Amino acid sequence: MNLTLVTGPARPVVTLDEARDQLRLDVNDQDAVLARLIAAATAYFDGQAGTLGRALLTQTWRLSLSAFPAMDEAISLPLPPLQGVDSITYVDTGGLEQTLPGATYQVVVSSAPGAVAPSFGNSWPTARNQPDAVKVTFTAGYGADPASVPETVRHAILMMVGEWFRNRELPVTALSTVDDLIAPLRVTVA
Repeated sequence: MNLTLVTGPARPVVTLDEARDQLRLDVNDQDAVLARLIAAATAYFDGQAGTLGRALLTQTWRLSLSAFPAMDEAISLPLPPLQGVDSITYVDTGGLEQTLPGATYQVVVSSAPGAVAPSFGNSWPTARNQPDAVKVTFTAGYGADPASVPETVRHAILMMVGEWFRNRELPVTALSTVDDLIAPLRVTVA
């Protein structure tokens, strides 16, 4: 399994104004520093390497597999919440790339992680035995608006930005507090 970011979020989870408010800054002469801290704190939680195992804002990912699952099992799509599947392509036994019609599969967005499976009466086709033979491009995240991200995550990002701004290092106790705050939202994959 190989996961690749296709398109990242269009905006940050928290804004410079929100960070300035958190820090009680009246001027914007520290915006470059704040932008870096916001990006670093967001990366701590978001995406494939993030501790939450989730996509925060709307983003597009590509999952590459060497084959379709056996027995027409579902393909689990990481980084919930899943918004939808954009396309499924595969290399057929003749070596040609094919795109599965949307009617041949169903998308399950109600679970975390989401999944895609053959629709009733359909099966996964036979793909050529090679790396990255199957590619599922999907959209994940709570939405395009930062307000759609759970407030506990947004608050945790602002806490980290504030601590890093004041101390330029994050004490272990502060990181532990942040991890405790977001623990209920963490996704673990078995």
